[in-house]
Order: sequence, then structure tokens, then C-alpha cells
Amino acid sequence: MTTDARTVVLTGGRAPATLDMARQFAAAGHRVIVAESMRYHVAGASRHTARSYAVPRPNMQPDAYIDALERIVKSEKADLLIPMCEEIFYVSQGLERLSKHCRVFAEPIGKLRVLHSKWSFIRQAAEWGFDVPATRLLGSQAELEALLQDAEAEARGGDCRAGETAAAGNGRPKLLPLVLKPVYSRFAANVIVLQADELLKHGWQSAAKRLNVSAERPWVAQQFIGGRQICTYSVVWNGAVTAHAAYDVDFTAGRGACISFRPFQSRPLADWVERFVRQAGFTGQIAFDFIVAADGTIYPIECNPRATSGIHLFKACDRLDRAFLESCGSPTPYTAANAGRQPQHAERSNEGTVIVPQPESRSMIALAMLSYGLGSVRSRHRLQEWAGTFGRATDVVFRLNDPLPFLEQFRTLWSTWRESRAHRVSMLHASTLDIEWNGD
Repeated sequence: MTTDARTVVLTGGRAPATLDMARQFAAAGHRVIVAESMRYHVAGASRHTARSYAVPRPNMQPDAYIDALERIVKSEKADLLIPMCEEIFYVSQGLERLSKHCRVFAEPIGKLRVLHSKWSFIRQAAEWGFDVPATRLLGSQAELEALLQDAEAEARGGDCRAGETAAAGNGRPKLLPLVLKPVYSRFAANVIVLQADELLKHGWQSAAKRLNVSAERPWVAQQFIGGRQICTYSVVWNGAVTAHAAYDVDFTAGRGACISFRPFQSRPLADWVERFVRQAGFTGQIAFDFIVAADGTIYPIECNPRATSGIHLFKACDRLDRAFLESCGSPTPYTAANAGRQPQHAERSNEGTVIVPQPESRSMIALAMLSYGLGSVRSRHRLQEWAGTFGRATDVVFRLNDPLPFLEQFRTLWSTWRESRAHRVSMLHASTLDIEWNGD
């Protein structure tokens, strides 16, 4: 153990990102505790996890969940609690209680709500002067139908009233193609991209039947932006970025969950993130989905104020732990005084030194690449891309010196499959059923 070792509690042990984080913290000499509501989970099986606790389901028993976390951080004398998945919104609601016992790496629920909402995040970005896609809030089926009628009129060459009032963006863009998605959602599982030919063939009524819009479950209609899709992941302390990674969206599970990762280096994207989190005064983990248009304009699409798979680009030698530990009183990171223990790869930014992944880093979720990735191949060229990625990337779950998480993922998948059948939802949806937070 190092002299500045900490006891760190991670929630969300089901996620490969949490397993990766546990390994990285343990490799740096810290003691890692995991709290998870799923019976089986990969992080709990790791030899790098000192202890794993079963806790109540956050969105079904929120008070009991906070009670359990409070007992854990007290009994383990935790220095830092890092929520990893969407349970962060329930942790945030118990922030006052939990913060009495350790540093909680999460913002109050009011700030998280603004960032998690696909409507309020775009509005906030627009208010701060960022370019954004035109976005319109739909709070009822009547508003949806009016918008779709306008879209069909546009497709047939008529006038477009909704495009003129389509809210948060600059100018008056055309409606079509039109992106429709719930205000609160994940994995892009419910995203619909509506094309002109679909409206011309089936009519607006057909599109309206596919959605169930209400004040309790609002949707957004967003201008489709063509370009390169890039995701970022950052660790932030008091508005200053301490670690940052960007990566291409290449192979995915479904529409949105990335399963292969390689660094994408872009100073403009890093500057965008730095400016936004500084304006927000944010502390925590935060991720953004962007479209970079052909002219270089950066358009934010959505924000996840929590951990994402960008963690997989960092290796133990990068010392990602130091990006977090500044917030709970560790020695000042990234200095020559820590020679031999400083991050292997870092760069200067407008805010100071930032830990970034090594350029040659390649990672993947191998089982997902064999199922979702290979299943998405439709051409010889795409098969070659898949083979190249699979051959060069490192599986984020399997480690020769820590093999049990690889085996545990099969029990996790079986349990998730049973949950998906019981609730008649997809496997992706079933994997987050007990931690989803939809603005309630």
C-alpha cells in the first residue's frame, strides 16, 4: 500500500467500467469496496475488490439504498464514494447524509437533473453560447402530432411552421431528417430518426403511433446533424478537468452503447468540455456525445453526468486515481515531486495538467463485439474493420491475473436475460431497470 492510499467505495459493480476502475485504483495501492444491487456482477468477482456488498435496488427502495451506503462508508471508514452508473441520481439525493462520512464524488440532484435531461442540457448549452442543434420539447401527444404534420407537409413540399419555432438552436433549420428521443433515456435505445420518405410512404399517423408522449414522459425533437460522432469522458474537480478522453463511435450495442474504444485527439473538443464544466462549476465524472460537422462545428447531443466507457482507454500506468483523489485530500497530483508515480501520459490544457490516454490505447468489450459488433457487419469492408479492431484491442473484462470477472459475466448475462424476459424488454434495458432515473 502507498502512504497516500485511500479506501474507495464504487457503486454499480455490474458495469465493465466499474471493474476497470476497481482494477486501476487497486493497482495504485488503494482499497476498493463495491456496492451493487444486482445479485451477480463483474466487479464483485475481481480479486482487486476487497469487499462486495449487496444493497437494495435504488429506484425501488431509495431510502433503504442510502441507508445501506451510509452503513458501508461508515463501517469501511471510506475516504471516497464514487457512483459509477445511473444510481448516481439516488446517491445525490442522499448527498447530505453520505457527505458526513466521506467525500462523495457527485453533484446535488438539481445540477445533475439539468445535465441528464436531453432538453434542459441543450437549453443550458445554448444559453452559454455554444452551437446546438435545434431542439423542441414535446410534452403531449397533441404536440407530437402537430410537429409530425408539419414534418409531413415539409416532406411534400409545403410550409413548415414547427421548423420556425424549433427552439434552442440558431437559425430556422428544416425539420427533416428529424431525431425523436425521450428526455430521459440511455443507450439511444428509443431514438427514432424520421426520414422524409417514411412520412411520404406511411403518413404522420404511423409515426405518431410509435411514440407515447406525455407530460410525465416528455420527448424531444431534434434537428439531425450530419458528421462524425465523438464521445468524451472527463473527471472534473471544481470546474477544472483533471482527466479527459475522447473516442470515436464505431462499433456499438444497439444504436448508442459503444463497445470498442480508441482515442480521438482533438484540442477543440477538449476546449469545449473545459469551457462547459468551468461554466457549470462541476465536480464529478461527466461525458458528452458530440457530432462534429464537416465544417468543424461542434454540436453537443447529450450529456451523461456519470462514468462511461471512456474509462477503458486509461491504463493503470496512467494513474487515473489521481484525477479523483485531489478532491479528498491526497497529495497534489501530477508533479515532479511524485517522480516514478506520476501519470505516464498527460498534457497541458487551459486549466493545468490533465491525464489523458496513451495514443496507442485500444480496448473493447469482447463478448459484445462477438455479438452486437459482428452481428452489425453488412459488408466485406466492415468485416475487415471488425477483424482489425478485434485483433488489436484488449478485452476490458478478461485479465490473466484476474480471471473470475470474465467467468462471472456469463452469470450476469444469464440473470439479465431472465430479467429482460420477465419484463419484456431488451437486454440493454434490463441491465439498468433497477437504477434508471427518469427525472422523478
